[in-house]
Amino acid sequence: MKIYIPVVLVCLFSSLTSLTSLAQLKVVEFANIVEDGDVIQATGLLVDDEGTFATVALHQADPAKASVKDADGKNISLELISHDTISRITLYKLPEALQTGTTKMGKLANTGALSAGDSFVADITKPKKTSSMVSFVRKFNGRILPITFIRANVDEQEVMAGSPVYNDAKELVGLAYQPTADKTSIYILPARVIIHLKASAVFGKVFKPCWIGVSMDHLSDAPRIIGVRPEAPAKSAGLMKGDILISISGIQVTDYPEVVNAFYYLKRNEPTKFKILRGTDVKEMTVTPEVNPIFK
Repeated sequence: MKIYIPVVLVCLFSSLTSLTSLAQLKVVEFANIVEDGDVIQATGLLVDDEGTFATVALHQADPAKASVKDADGKNISLELISHDTISRITLYKLPEALQTGTTKMGKLANTGALSAGDSFVADITKPKKTSSMVSFVRKFNGRILPITFIRANVDEQEVMAGSPVYNDAKELVGLAYQPTADKTSIYILPARVIIHLKASAVFGKVFKPCWIGVSMDHLSDAPRIIGVRPEAPAKSAGLMKGDILISISGIQVTDYPEVVNAFYYLKRNEPTKFKILRGTDVKEMTVTPEVNPIFK
């Protein structure tokens, strides 16, 4: 399986180099939250016909102060729709005059079908420069990540944050996030994150994660519930201490990191199917998540 990253660009958490060509990709410039800090750049793509533009607000980038250049080189401020402080994915309203010719999201790839060794093409103008998927990434420096990333080795190239990543069927796999410290690999945010943020944007300009009110045993080999909070959605649905989670919204979960990733995609007020193991009985329950009280 080949994956296409359409341009050769720059990395996250470092000074960004100038770009010579972006084809149909728009370069977003963010004000730096650090006083006198350099302007930070990223790219992205349109996600619908209404001008919703998705990009990655890099480390130290101010998502409230972003702009793109028009055909005359004039900076045009972008209207913020929603920003996710967890994934750093940010949605803007791209002015209609700038939408023509801009890269647009099409069909999404089934990222669950990816596996280590899948061939990637990092620059479609240089198909011989290949790279390969390494793995799904659920931990970093021993810590559980709130979202499962995709890691890919790259072949002597730098990739700008927000660059769309496609498979051989030209289906969107995700957006480039940042390189590894040695710059031999990049991390990719699954496209599903964009769809989730867009669906959640109606609740305000800052993304608010949802919860069901359970505590999980992060040291256990199995995704076991060790506590259910009173009056939480999980309690109302009948989940109990000791239950083992089997699947969430039809997606199998086999360990704590997979549960954390599944919880990220919970949607406010959307009934969600949970399959659990209680003793020797397999049960199905419907839980309706709500916004995590921390973010209310």
